[in-house]
Amino acid sequence: MSSTAMHQTEKATASPIRAIHTPLTKLLDVKVPVLLAPMSTGGGGALAAQVTKYGGFAFIPAGDDTVENLKKEVQAFEDIVKPSPATQVPVGIGFLVWYLDAKHKELLIAALDLKVKAVLLAFGDHMDRWINFVRDYDQANGHSTIIFVVVHSGEQAAAAAELGADVVVAQGIEAGGHGASYAPPLMVQLSVVQKAIPDNGPLIVAAGGIMTGSHIAALLTAGAHGCILGTRFLVAQESYYTPSQRNAMVAAKINTATKRTLAFDYMVGSLGWPEGIDGRALKNLTTQEFDAGEPVEEIRAKYEVAEREGDASRIATWAGLGVVLLTRTNEPVKDIMHELTEECFTRLKAVCMLLDN
Repeated sequence: MSSTAMHQTEKATASPIRAIHTPLTKLLDVKVPVLLAPMSTGGGGALAAQVTKYGGFAFIPAGDDTVENLKKEVQAFEDIVKPSPATQVPVGIGFLVWYLDAKHKELLIAALDLKVKAVLLAFGDHMDRWINFVRDYDQANGHSTIIFVVVHSGEQAAAAAELGADVVVAQGIEAGGHGASYAPPLMVQLSVVQKAIPDNGPLIVAAGGIMTGSHIAALLTAGAHGCILGTRFLVAQESYYTPSQRNAMVAAKINTATKRTLAFDYMVGSLGWPEGIDGRALKNLTTQEFDAGEPVEEIRAKYEVAEREGDASRIATWAGLGVVLLTRTNEPVKDIMHELTEECFTRLKAVCMLLDN
């Protein structure tokens, strides 16, 4: 048997996902503390469903989308997971607070009406408004929605705790997609957040550049209750990324392959981000021409053509610093989840062996 065939056989007969217990897995009622980030243009109901099927918890992006598309993605999730009608839908929805502020609360209402298990709030100056909105809705409708809040500093973490968030997501500068240009590296961010919230405060999820089971194990031992991954899942079979984007991600092998920029937001007219928030993506012709000062209208015309063709040489391929670790594309989520959890399990077991009995 060839080595390739043996590798395929090993994957086909892979052992079931082994449980890794944390307070977060108990809160979410899942097997492992691995979460899928809400990724506009890359993630949707099908990707979220596969992460859920193999023991994790997933977020579907609401972004600056429509209610109709959000309902479609949640339905795609339900068609695969087939949750009981008597329970909450075991999925989360990620929201841009600045977009909700711009008179789009119908997106949040739609998600709550669908009885999703969790919401994630990010990037806005009025977290209190929307946390209170969810709590009031739940009280009026007999629900209990888990609230995640993305934070980039100790002050933001303390504020989220004071407002009653259930979980804070400590996002480091390494993260792909949108985040704070002022955020420290994740390990520093995690420690800052831990110090900022009380012992009985929100659980903590780590985000930013997390690509391997070893990364997850390290962050769990550092005090995180779970990890949220984006880039690692964008090359999955179930991702919405085009073949061109996936190939570009695997080809990115230098630390300067990505950059923080608002270039792509100018291309699609998504410009309500709070001060200090931008996005990390692969460098390409769009970022090159934008940085060179070419007229936005001219770059946008070329961008729109590339968007129709799924051409990564111009369109946004959001990716974190960990993209340099990718070696394969088009894997099923099942294999990714198995690889992540087995490596995490092995590393955690090895750490325990260092201790005296």
